[in-house]
Amino acid sequence: MTLRPHQLTLLAVLAFTLLACGGGQRLSMIINSTPPDALVYVNDFPRGVTPVEVPYIYRGTYRVQLMREGYEPVDALVSPGKPWYNWIPFASLFLDSLPTPIHHRTRYHYVLDQDSNQSTISGN
Repeated sequence: MTLRPHQLTLLAVLAFTLLACGGGQRLSMIINSTPPDALVYVNDFPRGVTPVEVPYIYRGTYRVQLMREGYEPVDALVSPGKPWYNWIPFASLFLDSLPTPIHHRTRYHYVLDQDSNQSTISGN
C-alpha cells in the first residue's frame, strides 16, 4: 500500500498534533508548615498560605519564606531535584508526548518557632 502525498501530509499533521497536545510534565513544590496557615513567599512573590502547591518550570534554587504572626519567620533556599525518570535519556520527549500529564511533586515541611520577643498576655 502506497500513501499518496495528501495522506502523508495528513499523517504528519496528525502526528504533530498528538505530540503538541501531550500532557507533559507538571513540576510543583508542596509547602506545608506547623502550625498551618503561614504565609508563603517563593522568590519574594506571595503564593498563598500553607499547605500550598507551587508550580515551577525550571530546576534551580528557590527562596522560600514563611511568615505567621507570633512566630519567627523562616527563610530557606530549596532546590527541587530531578524526577527519577529524567535520568533516562530522552525520557522527557516520550513523557511530553503522552496524552495525560505526569505530576512530580516535591514536598517541604517547615516548623515555625514561636517568637521569643512577643510578650504573651493571659487573661484572668
